Amino acid sequence: MSWQIRLYQSVAATTLPCMKHLTPLFAASVASVLALTGCGASTSHKAAAHSSDAAVADSGTPTEPAAAPTSPPAPPAPEFTTQQRLALSTAINYLQNVGGFSEQGLYEQLTSPAGEDLRPKLGHWVIRELESGTLLVDGNPFRVNWRKQAVKSAQNYVNNGIVSGCSDLLEQLSSSAGDQYTLAQAQFAARKTHVC
Repeated sequence: MSWQIRLYQSVAATTLPCMKHLTPLFAASVASVLALTGCGASTSHKAAAHSSDAAVADSGTPTEPAAAPTSPPAPPAPEFTTQQRLALSTAINYLQNVGGFSEQGLYEQLTSPAGEDLRPKLGHWVIRELESGTLLVDGNPFRVNWRKQAVKSAQNYVNNGIVSGCSDLLEQLSSSAGDQYTLAQAQFAARKTHVC
């Protein structure tokens, strides 16, 4: 039996005495839900108050109530497979070093045969991870900002004289034949580059 199940059973036994008759897996599941949600706390507080009253009656001086059981430790973050790590690394490299990418543009770069040729499921997973805000890059939190990516793209078009005005820039940034940013992202970028 793993230490986590023993810990959960310990929490379960102090939270709800009747849980000792449940199977270990079910008890662990229920105990973790109770510990995370705070349910069952009134039972343990009543027990602590009762034991505190008994200590005063026996010795005549109050003693500290028993500490309430703590929540089980959070499970460690899942490890990424080698393929996932490589796909994330490639995507982050595109975002930081190559140029501006929209969500759809990056997905297509990662999954197209002319790009990285990743499976579509892995491509979607990479996008979700980039948006999650849970990644660390060189020890710093990393979360993709599609609006900033749109500004990078817009600045590139402006600096290279590729667009002649506001409508051209918006069309290039938001069309399916262009960068495929959302219209809101394209408008933000156009304002930031002072084209519109």
